[in-house]
Amino acid sequence: MYDPRGRETVNTARFNVATANATPRFRCCSSCGRASLTIAHANTARAPARAPCMALFEDRGWLSPPAWAVLASFYPVRAAYSYLKRLHRWKLLDRTLDRRGLLLYRLSRRGVDRLDWLRRRAPEGDGLR
Repeated sequence: MYDPRGRETVNTARFNVATANATPRFRCCSSCGRASLTIAHANTARAPARAPCMALFEDRGWLSPPAWAVLASFYPVRAAYSYLKRLHRWKLLDRTLDRRGLLLYRLSRRGVDRLDWLRRRAPEGDGLR
């Protein structure tokens, strides 16, 4: 669009631009619940949140993404595929296919080490120890 004052404007309805008083669309993490887009805060805040998710693999061995999502109360269930794939890329989980071609994940050696490190870092009373 063209503004008569000579400035170019953007149609906010077409591009789905958030207004100044709207709530932010991005949540930093489930542990703090703040809306923050800073990388430093997101990385440090999500690390303790990963521990309970990874701890589910500790006693159960191989799990499919839907089974893990139900145990972890991770919703929507379809998002579990991308989350577990990210942990696999970080070498925290091992991945394989079963005889029927279904994806299965388990905690890797590096994942066990990371889980131990997260538990040492965690404050008392958070349920990780």
